Amino acid sequence: MRFLILNGPNLNLLGRREPEVYGSDTYADLCRRLITFAARRGSSATCFQSNYEGAIIDQIHNAPGRFDAIVLNPGAFTHYSYAILDALQSVQIPAVEVHISNIHKREEFRHKSVLAPACVGQVCGLGFDGYEAAMTYFLEKEETRAGVVHSGVPVRLQNGMTKLFVIGDPVLHSLSPLLQNTMISMLHLPYVYLAQPVKQERLPEFLNACKVLGVAGFNATMPHKEALLPLMDGGLSDEARRFGAVNTVCIRDGKCHGHNTDGQGFLLALRRLGVSPKGKRALLLGAGGASKAVALSLVAAGAEVALCNRSVKKAETICAADPTHMTPYGFDPKTLCTLAKESDILVNCTSLGMEGTCGQFEDLSFIACLPEAAVVYDAIYSPRETLLLQTARARGLQTANGLLMLLYQAILSLELFTGETVLGEELCDSMELLLGTL
Repeated sequence: MRFLILNGPNLNLLGRREPEVYGSDTYADLCRRLITFAARRGSSATCFQSNYEGAIIDQIHNAPGRFDAIVLNPGAFTHYSYAILDALQSVQIPAVEVHISNIHKREEFRHKSVLAPACVGQVCGLGFDGYEAAMTYFLEKEETRAGVVHSGVPVRLQNGMTKLFVIGDPVLHSLSPLLQNTMISMLHLPYVYLAQPVKQERLPEFLNACKVLGVAGFNATMPHKEALLPLMDGGLSDEARRFGAVNTVCIRDGKCHGHNTDGQGFLLALRRLGVSPKGKRALLLGAGGASKAVALSLVAAGAEVALCNRSVKKAETICAADPTHMTPYGFDPKTLCTLAKESDILVNCTSLGMEGTCGQFEDLSFIACLPEAAVVYDAIYSPRETLLLQTARARGLQTANGLLMLLYQAILSLELFTGETVLGEELCDSMELLLGTL
């Protein structure tokens, strides 16, 4: 659902105004909480506060087609704004009136609400929980009307909905259904996204089944990315061809079209972190998985790449794609430390430190060799903070895990599947807040 959260006069002073009544949390804290609450339930929340009656009326007038429900704390307007009452009655969007304090235990003038006739209900005295109670009311009504729960996200299932998948072996641990179904719900798109285990030897059968069943497409993780290349009868994107791997397949007119969002997803994650690769020196660890896509994307963005791998031959194979800007190296501590001294960005594309594996960096002394302004990015997102990131953070370096890259890969894939524009600041903000709670 799409929620419009409206707050009236003086609520911008939350945290400062009468904390014994309204609490110590700020208006910004409230907004973060409600945006996260909505995102975790496959919905979106837009927060607006004004001390001016006309500004709130304008928000209500502009709500049709943009929002499904209004949660309104009118502040003092509760007791006398017939103009807001008229606005609510004119738009035919259900609204719940919320008050942080119990207005019926306070001064007598606060007991009356002239807006009540335009609202389906009123919640008061529950603090910030009251907003969530109002949102839950709307969500439960929607889920009762049509819905099941998948990966903690309300997923509406209806005849005629188009299926999307993420495939791999294994794959049931994937966060992709959570991310994709959340975005699908927020954008009100007629799709559903599921995790489907597929053995490598049965990959051709799965492609044929998708064509017969009208599946719009799927994402692919290990071990299928390279195996999909020769099976794309509709052709390959420039990125898929250049990176030698497919992670997104769109099915159009019975043909499979292969794409790769790894590189662009990585660069968008860096941009979100405020990091520009242009003119920078990047130290890339590992020559498997998404390493080639990350390396070539860094080069395309203007960086020089030193690629370290235990098997130097694998590093050489990747670097052969652009030997002018990429150089292969070994993985010994001395080499890593020497290269770290000259590096602005360090990216880990190995599985070292990943949850469920026994591998770990034997020596992290190269972190101490990095410049103070260096950025350390680990493509791993489980655990949320690897030993590599812990060590870098202890040094005061900027760090980030692979969740942002996963998010942008998902956004780019959804755009390819649906033809809709998904990448937008409001959605990205909501999804990042969701990721922060995982």
